[in-house]
Amino acid sequence: YFNVVNAWIIFYMSQSFQFPVPWEKCPLTMNSSGFDPECEQTTPSIYFWYRQALKASDRIEDGGTPVSSLVLPFFLCWCLVGAFMINGLKSTGKVIYVLVLLPCFIIVGFFIRTLLLEGAKFGLQQLVVAKQRQGFTVLARMVSIS
Repeated sequence: YFNVVNAWIIFYMSQSFQFPVPWEKCPLTMNSSGFDPECEQTTPSIYFWYRQALKASDRIEDGGTPVSSLVLPFFLCWCLVGAFMINGLKSTGKVIYVLVLLPCFIIVGFFIRTLLLEGAKFGLQQLVVAKQRQGFTVLARMVSIS
């Protein structure tokens, strides 16, 4: 099951490079100017996940065919597993350096980007400055209850 989850991640990541992303708006129905009625009942992201990514059927009894859009990501995951098995444990240390440090660099990059956005000063003030009124109301409630 691990490779299936990784295939979903690769598929989702590949779809995120489109502009606009496919889960931003409901798709139009065929030969009509309206949106898909099922998508209008939920959110576009939920519709994308269940109907376009997973191609989930209406009932659990319906097996369905393999999802063609997930075949390539699934094959890529198994190729990566094969490559890691061929290389063995001798390259594990180098992989760990990348897997540990890369998220740290990404988080620092997001933090720097956040500081450069308009209104960042106001957002940081809201985050850091404690709201004393809320603290007093909670304290007053606790005193009145006891």
